[in-house]
Amino acid sequence: MLYLLGTRGWHARTCAVTRCARFHVNAVAKAAKATQRPESSKLKPKPGVVAPTPWTAKDLQNLKQMYEKGIQRRDIAKRLGRSRAAVTARIFHARETQKWTPTVQRWDEIQEKKLLALRDQGKTFVEIGRILGRPGRNVSNKFRQLRPGTTGARKWTNEEHEIASKLHSKGYSVRQIARELKRTPRTVKYYQLLGNQYRPKTSDEEFEMFEMHEAGFATCAIADKLGRRPNTVRSWLEPKPKPVNMRRFTPSEDARLLQLRTSRKSWKEVRDAMGPDRNTLQLRARFYRLISGK
Repeated sequence: MLYLLGTRGWHARTCAVTRCARFHVNAVAKAAKATQRPESSKLKPKPGVVAPTPWTAKDLQNLKQMYEKGIQRRDIAKRLGRSRAAVTARIFHARETQKWTPTVQRWDEIQEKKLLALRDQGKTFVEIGRILGRPGRNVSNKFRQLRPGTTGARKWTNEEHEIASKLHSKGYSVRQIARELKRTPRTVKYYQLLGNQYRPKTSDEEFEMFEMHEAGFATCAIADKLGRRPNTVRSWLEPKPKPVNMRRFTPSEDARLLQLRTSRKSWKEVRDAMGPDRNTLQLRARFYRLISGK
């Protein structure tokens, strides 16, 4: 038994040594062929592919200055003549090794006035950011602080509709129309894609729409007759919900609400006790506002 095990072990060791020797001989032969290969047969870079340019000390200094000023990476790449991926990788490496921290530029009165003037001209936040050397998100946040509640798209008027139609028929681009109307190019482009659906509804259209609807015409037929989209006509025909009357809480209601909640009543019991014109959402919001002292 011991003799057989020893024989098997000797055979396995012999096979392993033989394989290693063969592998070593083949590897040496391949390496010799590679060193003796002529220059014409070696791999060459593809035509049109430029090798990456090494970063110089001046490039790194310019990169650091532009990065700390808050300039976007694609603009940095254009100024340095490099790809955006290369700039991103270099910034990541610099932040990991040198602890780069971009400094925050404070807004002064001149930049705020320039921001409002450029926005009134129909410039987008990205375009304004490139002019001022700031990120687009920083510009949009500052604009919301200067003009709160004005970032939403305003409705199109009849005068704007006529101007946009005339300019579009003359071959004006989306940006040119936006500058004339003091709107953003995105709203003008969306307006054109919808097929001028921001055009207000006239009294004649409303009368003809309801007359055809009562006669049994389909929504698509009414839309073709009026030159509107079926979804627009469908939204006009749907009954509008009644506006919710948000009546203010009286001092007696506030005292009643606090008394019910301090007595550990559930919100359902509080709603039933406060009356039918109050819902649970209103009561919860009012209660938390009272206890927070706002």
